[in-house]
Amino acid sequence: MPRRKPRAVAKTAGQRRRSPGRPQPRRAAKTCTRREVLGRGVAGVVYKTCCGYGATQNCSYATKVFTTQRAFQAAEREMRLQAAVAKAGLAPRVVKAGCRSGECAIVMERVRTTLDEYVAAARHLTDAQQRAIIHLLERVAGLGIDHGDVHSGNIAVDRPFRLRMIDFSEAHESRSVNVHAQVGKLVGDLGVRFPALRFPALEAYAMQGHARASSSSCQEEDRFLAYVKAQTGLDVGNPDIEDALLDIWMNGPSNCEGLLRKVRRRYKV
Repeated sequence: MPRRKPRAVAKTAGQRRRSPGRPQPRRAAKTCTRREVLGRGVAGVVYKTCCGYGATQNCSYATKVFTTQRAFQAAEREMRLQAAVAKAGLAPRVVKAGCRSGECAIVMERVRTTLDEYVAAARHLTDAQQRAIIHLLERVAGLGIDHGDVHSGNIAVDRPFRLRMIDFSEAHESRSVNVHAQVGKLVGDLGVRFPALRFPALEAYAMQGHARASSSSCQEEDRFLAYVKAQTGLDVGNPDIEDALLDIWMNGPSNCEGLLRKVRRRYKV
């Protein structure tokens, strides 16, 4: 009896890909192209950026290029901290970052609106929106990261009022972040930009920190520095500022209010 010819078994997609003599088309490499300048800061320049494969481009990205030697040295830290905050959904997603050919750059999602632009258009912030801002700052602080430069231009707003932090050029790791002082600095910034508007939830939160700090004695230098930071938002961790404040503390009046007046006169805060 003649043998039956074995039935051919269809190859899987993976086997077909590995078959010799069947060339597979290569996908074009993903490229990013910088377009117009979106903004300039102390640390670098931010460009609108389009990324994609071949002719298909998505222009919802931004590239921050570090331009100064100081920023170049701090680029690795900024990239690392922004990536950590972005992983928690509290900063724009980092697409790629690194240094090559003498240049450091971060490619990230491009934000559409910042808080100052949002307030300028809406002319108010609801209590829920103000509490959302506080919650954002508390969550970033909970990661052990002090943003270092909290103001309305460094908080991105997406619809419907999704908040994220941007510009981590002054950020650093810290076990103790004074969120009350950050909110106080933000209130001061909003007050300068929008003197006719009030932000009661933000103001109340900032005042809680003021009351807590003012209730402590200024007889100890650590408490004095904490009090000044809560009241003014000064970077007391800066060695030059710390030395100047301690000089005021040693040679100034014995009460907190008198010391604070001298600090405000010196730093115009």
